[in-house]
Amino acid sequence: MEGGAISLRDGTFLQLDTYITPGEPGWGKGLMLISRDDLRSYEGPVEIKVELPNVDFDGKDDGGNPHVAIRFHRRILELPEGDLLAVAYGRLHGENAPTHYMPSMKRTRCMLVRSSDQGRNWKFVSTIAVGAEVGTEGFCEPDLVRLSHGANEGKLLCYMRTGKEMHGCESTDEGLTWSEPKPEQFGIVDVNDSAQWESFFSDTVPSERSGRIADMFGAFVDPNLIEMKNGVLACAFGLRIPHKLCWDNASHERNGNYVAFSLDQGATWSHVVQLTSGVMTTHYMDIQEVRDNDLQVMYDIGHWHDDYWNGEKGRYTAVRNLTLKFTD
Repeated sequence: MEGGAISLRDGTFLQLDTYITPGEPGWGKGLMLISRDDLRSYEGPVEIKVELPNVDFDGKDDGGNPHVAIRFHRRILELPEGDLLAVAYGRLHGENAPTHYMPSMKRTRCMLVRSSDQGRNWKFVSTIAVGAEVGTEGFCEPDLVRLSHGANEGKLLCYMRTGKEMHGCESTDEGLTWSEPKPEQFGIVDVNDSAQWESFFSDTVPSERSGRIADMFGAFVDPNLIEMKNGVLACAFGLRIPHKLCWDNASHERNGNYVAFSLDQGATWSHVVQLTSGVMTTHYMDIQEVRDNDLQVMYDIGHWHDDYWNGEKGRYTAVRNLTLKFTD
């Protein structure tokens, strides 16, 4: 559910469509599904309104095709008083810095919006992060968590894709202001130090699948951040080695899907589990705590261009269960 979904404390279930399209001046519009009977039936989709001052909806996607929208992504949070927070990414007018691999697609910023009426109307709160020189894409694909334990109770953490390192920042005032985003690579590899794997890809010829990009740097993609019931943070993400050439040669051992864990509320990520290695995947994931200390992790295996009906392997969703054990 790329746009985000949540089960509210009163039992109402909300699901946002990812696309926010042009509405009245200064506003966007989107769609939301509502269920009040544990998903047995839905209301809608109902149209919602999103305040977005100066947002530029007119853009291109990573294939060079028209993309007249910005995007809700991943997360809806319910605050203690009942208001909702959601994250989105897109551009403002005048922000035309090109992405590294598709110049017609422009670099984006991440933004926070808030609703006081269960998602029917959203007001712009703040820009979480923006930077025309960051990574290869600017800031995109955000995920958000609100800490509910310890001295940092109430703090918001946001992790974002940039096309190279992942970046994280935090807010202690419900998203009105944010710290400077800091790069995070979880101690796995330095994605900018491509000398570690250049020789491994010396015979790999870029194809149309990889967008004919032969740059050797790596990329962290699409973080999925949750707080477990015991306060431990889990972050699922993909690591592409290299960032585009992995579509033509996925076999490098560091190319794959990961989950990292923080025991100190995001200050450090001390434990990292690699779930796949050297297999074709989009590196997009989802993680949920289904019981105390039991996690369910989902990701895909295979290439989305595979033609199953013509004998190619096809693509499927894998589900892994992880049980965490803690010792003193």
